[in-house]
Amino acid sequence: MSRQRLDNESEASDSQSQVLERFSYLASEAKMLARVIEHVPYDEQPPQKPSILELLDRLRVFQVDYLKPLVEKVEEMRDTINYATIQAWEETFKQEQSLEDISRVGEVLDDISRERNQIVSRLEKFDSSHWESTIVQSKGQELLFEEILNRVVEYERTILSRISDQVMVYSQQRNSQREIENRRDQQDDRKG
Repeated sequence: MSRQRLDNESEASDSQSQVLERFSYLASEAKMLARVIEHVPYDEQPPQKPSILELLDRLRVFQVDYLKPLVEKVEEMRDTINYATIQAWEETFKQEQSLEDISRVGEVLDDISRERNQIVSRLEKFDSSHWESTIVQSKGQELLFEEILNRVVEYERTILSRISDQVMVYSQQRNSQREIENRRDQQDDRKG
């Protein structure tokens, strides 16, 4: 085996490891979110924005309806795979179930974490030919499977950033309310 080929295989392996590492974060992120999210009004919908619960459910459905079938197709080792873009999926996304049917946000977070761990487990078994599978998206754009996974990570991080922003707003509102109540109590103590 030539030195150049070994170097190329090593670089590909490093790149795939980096993608897997970036890709694995969602399971960890879901566990971390579970600690703080139940302390905010996660089902409250801000004006012209989805609620935290709706965003989390979107992530859950995205994994099941978009990502998992894509991984299965790549696993089957087809030469070229025709598959929708994330934007096309987003445009056709519909809430699978009524959010009232979800009893706790923790269930959605558990589903996200479990699904991601299963997908990561499958990806860890892929060899370089899987990672180099060509995905043909709408308008004939061709991308390697590895590139698609990088786009998936960016899409999910965008959603997680929106969730974090909402959690931050709710936390700041709660802190402001506490400060107002403390000042009011202090004023009452001075008067009394």
